[in-house]
Amino acid sequence: DKFDEYFLQNLSLYIDDMRLLKNICNEFLIYYYRLNTTDIKYNKMMAMITYKNLFPRDFSELQLNQGFVYALFANKDKFISDKKQEIMTLISETKEEIEYVKKESLESIQELNDVLDRKEYRVNRASYPEYNKMYQELNEWKDITYIKRKQSIESKLDGNIEILESELANLTKELNKINEYTLCEIITRDNI
Repeated sequence: DKFDEYFLQNLSLYIDDMRLLKNICNEFLIYYYRLNTTDIKYNKMMAMITYKNLFPRDFSELQLNQGFVYALFANKDKFISDKKQEIMTLISETKEEIEYVKKESLESIQELNDVLDRKEYRVNRASYPEYNKMYQELNEWKDITYIKRKQSIESKLDGNIEILESELANLTKELNKINEYTLCEIITRDNI
């Protein structure tokens, strides 16, 4: 019938074994007609029956408070805590970047290049004992400070401060809402 066809068509996107698809569909129909008087969410029932047929061992372990799915639910607080920490780190980095961009006193890349030229000029005019130390400091300045200041100037010129502040506001909202997240909103391929 149409009901049978609908589920087979949707499940066949994920399961390519026809025998398994038929088993899932038939088992669902049995439960559907037996439990049709209760307020069961049929999508959830289909999901559990599919899970039971695809991973029978984990399904039986779930009933004993063991297995992969049980561990996911048992570690929800840890996933939330990890997600909070991740968001707080992003908030901290974004605040730091906003602060750095706002503190940048130079107005253009040309001004920054003038500072670099002046530093190189001083190093080239230094006497031998100071030269090595000054040359090393200049290279460190080029590798770290120059690049960071260049990015700050570019952000300032491009008007990225508003974007960063918007990002910060979104991260703060997400941090405040994270306790309300469902498990599927928290779990990713990275933390699973």
